[in-house]
Amino acid sequence: MILLEWEIGADYGLLRHMAGDVHGAEGYDWETRAATIAGPSRGDDFFTWSWPVKALEVLEGKVRFEQPLKIQIDADMPARLRALGPTVYNSGVEGLTIENALRKQTTHNMNPGSNGVCFQAVYDCWASEVHVLNADCAFSLTSAKSCTLTGISAGGRSMHHFVACRTQSHDNLIENFELEPCTTPAVEGSYLHGINVEGLSSGNVYRRGLMQTGTFDSHRQMPFENLRTAITINNKDAVPGGARDAGPYFGARTVHWGIHVSNDNNLCMDITDVAPRSLTAGITGLSKPGSILPRAGMDFEGDLESETLAFGVDLGEARDLLEVQRAICPLT
Repeated sequence: MILLEWEIGADYGLLRHMAGDVHGAEGYDWETRAATIAGPSRGDDFFTWSWPVKALEVLEGKVRFEQPLKIQIDADMPARLRALGPTVYNSGVEGLTIENALRKQTTHNMNPGSNGVCFQAVYDCWASEVHVLNADCAFSLTSAKSCTLTGISAGGRSMHHFVACRTQSHDNLIENFELEPCTTPAVEGSYLHGINVEGLSSGNVYRRGLMQTGTFDSHRQMPFENLRTAITINNKDAVPGGARDAGPYFGARTVHWGIHVSNDNNLCMDITDVAPRSLTAGITGLSKPGSILPRAGMDFEGDLESETLAFGVDLGEARDLLEVQRAICPLT
């Protein structure tokens, strides 16, 4: 495993490319509107876009990777290979209930720190059949790569995040999950999100889930190429997050496929009115398309080159896009 890094240069060409090179990305005020990933307020994690990947072989100075590149490498987007350094891998947590003490929930970002499982700077790790109660953040992936969370669930008092994919987390799979109804409702000034992607994270898949509350939280800082599929959601009591200088909600190739909404709430469901070069297909349970997300001021203007297909149509056996893709191109 090595680390492939692209520099986020002064011309923001890399970020424009992650946005699908739509017209609105060309004149976007990256330094001001996306200051936390492109401007003076950016953290140390966002001077490069970092993607851990397995190198299969080196031949005559060329490296062959296990996966295809998500973004191209151009002369104006300088890239380099680095050693990954010591980390945790091939480790998991199974068959566990984590029950935190029932502490009173606080206002937003003042959480006492009652959490579940965190995967930070690891790869090829997993959680299986883990249930978390009374958490602020039940499951967190921070700069995590190729982790699998299956059969996970959370409940108890209202929380901040159910699952968060943050700070350049890539190619993680969260499946067969359930966010239970909150037995203690949220306090005023707190925010429940749901299943999250943020911080230039990419390639993450949420599939086969049941959400009794929460929403599809894209937490700005332009996550791209992420999939939510075969999920039933009671889309309530939640909002998407992200600071006012954290840039667009979405980058390119965000897909919501085979989603059933049980309460006719559009928030964050059909996101093709705000996500560039993205797709929604087979969303049922909504009276009309659209995301209700604000676009003016922070997100890309103009034609986003996105598609809404089969709106209101139950895709049946094709509801799980990952399953469809695996049938066409089986894993070897």
